[in-house]
Amino acid sequence: MEKIELILQYSPWFIPLCLFLGVIYAAILYYRERHNDFSTVVRYTLASIRFLLVSFIAFLLLSPLIKRQSHQTEKPIIIFSQDFSSSILMNDDSTYYKTAYKQKVDSVLDILEKDYQVERLGFGQHVSRGHDQDFHQPYTDMGEMVEYIDDTYENRNLGAIFIASDGIVNKGTDPYYLSRDMMTPFYGVAMGDTTVKSDLKITAVQNNDIAYKGNKFPLEVDVSAVNANNEKSLIQVYKNSELLESKSITVDSRKWQKKFSFVFEASEKGMQQYDIRLKTIDSENNTMNNYQKVFIEVLESKQRVLLLGRRPHPDIAAIKKAIQKNPNYEIDVEMLSQWNKKPEAYNLVILHGLPSGGNREKVVIQQLKEIKVPVWFIIGTETDINTLNRFGNDLQVVDSKQEYEGIKGELNPYFTLFSINKYDKGILPAFPPLQSLYGKFKAIDDSRILVYKKIGDVSTSSPLWAFAKDEQQKYAITFGEGIWRWRIYNYIKENNHQMVDELIRKTVKYLVAREDKSRFRIDTKPRFSEFEDIIIRAELYNQSYELVNEPEVKLVIKDAEGNQYPYVMSRQDEAYEMKMENLSPGSYSFKANVKLGNEQFEETGTFVVEDVNLESLNTVADYNMLFRIAGQDQGDVITAHEINQIPEIIEKVDLKPVSYTMKEYVEWVHLKWLLIVLLVLLTTEWLIRKLNGAI
Repeated sequence: MEKIELILQYSPWFIPLCLFLGVIYAAILYYRERHNDFSTVVRYTLASIRFLLVSFIAFLLLSPLIKRQSHQTEKPIIIFSQDFSSSILMNDDSTYYKTAYKQKVDSVLDILEKDYQVERLGFGQHVSRGHDQDFHQPYTDMGEMVEYIDDTYENRNLGAIFIASDGIVNKGTDPYYLSRDMMTPFYGVAMGDTTVKSDLKITAVQNNDIAYKGNKFPLEVDVSAVNANNEKSLIQVYKNSELLESKSITVDSRKWQKKFSFVFEASEKGMQQYDIRLKTIDSENNTMNNYQKVFIEVLESKQRVLLLGRRPHPDIAAIKKAIQKNPNYEIDVEMLSQWNKKPEAYNLVILHGLPSGGNREKVVIQQLKEIKVPVWFIIGTETDINTLNRFGNDLQVVDSKQEYEGIKGELNPYFTLFSINKYDKGILPAFPPLQSLYGKFKAIDDSRILVYKKIGDVSTSSPLWAFAKDEQQKYAITFGEGIWRWRIYNYIKENNHQMVDELIRKTVKYLVAREDKSRFRIDTKPRFSEFEDIIIRAELYNQSYELVNEPEVKLVIKDAEGNQYPYVMSRQDEAYEMKMENLSPGSYSFKANVKLGNEQFEETGTFVVEDVNLESLNTVADYNMLFRIAGQDQGDVITAHEINQIPEIIEKVDLKPVSYTMKEYVEWVHLKWLLIVLLVLLTTEWLIRKLNGAI
């Protein structure tokens, strides 16, 4: 039953004033000057309508509210969540689960709907409403399902939660820990098969994502077997249907595992596919885990980095360790006094404490300037500022003195050359100060300053770590030494070197990267898992290098068998984007083309979709997971063949409807019926005046 109450935000003494305004307005309009225009009845009728209109509108100016109070009864909610992962069908009961089981579940839930609110959920890769799907989900994330129920049905009359699953969880958070704080009892419906059958499988493959042409790379395969004692098999590695190497397998125990190592040469550039196969044994039922693909990207060569120092320093070791974590870089560490190579052999030169004013250093600086190799200067207490200033115009050091000062850093939130982790921005000011000569930079573009100087607790606009470009040569300056202290402090606080190493690696990546001056650019990841959406983005520039997206961009995807799939890329803001789902695992190439005016542009690329065969790795049902979850609040576990017992289980639980009182405050101006009343009054007044010869 609904209860309505009127609430005024102003004194009720304003209501007579509203009525008085209505009387005055009607009297002036129909009695003062126009009393002879209408008959007495018509005049009184029109005056009454106008009185109501004006009084009502004046009353609305008082912002009156309606308080609605209603009572609602909610039935107990019963949730039946069904596991739709593919492992459910990898047993002898697969026919039952595809036919009779589904019918039984629907029949039982239909009976429950007479007294309860029944919610049907499906889970696996994602949580979905309803049971209208097949058992084909590529993995099981039961934790996401528990979290979904907790978020969606919080503070609701939730009576019981049933989880129908084989208990195999191969992705996400442990559902047991997510369910511990929930007060609703859980019940398990045990599916699948706990029988341990003979199985020979590939459990893991370790390989580098990247190799370099002409080099050798390792491939390690972990193989395991259960209930296959005395069985023999072969492990084979293929490339383009060509057998590269095979090794014999002899299983000599009930639970057996072994690592097999291979070494191959990267002879071709590009994304290379290697197929690993296990020969099936006679007693084996599940053969889906006997095969796995791996993709290795073969690059032409590594980027070479020279780290040149005036003398040994802890910074040099810290920078080297950070750069070495990226396999794309090959780093040489040299002292200037012993170095006799040419800088042309490198893609980047890092100078620590240099130049310090010697003739040899001036020659090296001049060589670097002439060959346009990117340079990263790390200024120390012995750096010669005058020689440094002759290198470039953008980062000039002025007002320099032969004095030391400690400088802390503060990340620039408006830096644009590469992205910075938001979390990192708050912890850098606590790092130890860098040591450098006193000096200031001349004013430069703020977007190229990575770190500002911070002296004590005072933030400044002077750069501590900045980037510049002079005559097509990119370079950077870090105005202080002591990065090794930053790295140690980072480890003390975070138990890792992640923040400082990222600053170093991203600085190196920006400096060695060739500037892309093409007007049509394609951006996509080289690798996707089979669960991911494949996203390809494109940018098109006019002759003034302004982003445009009026022309149509056509994209053709080609798989390894030569099948082509044409698309038209969608326009997103000023760029383009293409999102694709459900591509089969394998290697793909693409070609994108667009016409801007009379100019034709074309870009090509490759990517791979990697097979993540999680469900077939383990097909033995884990009922222990269901018992752990159900046992927290005196729940129970039944088998999938005992599904008809669910109504009896629920009857034993004291589930009752819950009544809610709902209160709502609504302003009168938001009531649609009120607008209709006002329009009816205005229309009625207009019609009466029209029929009596007045407008």
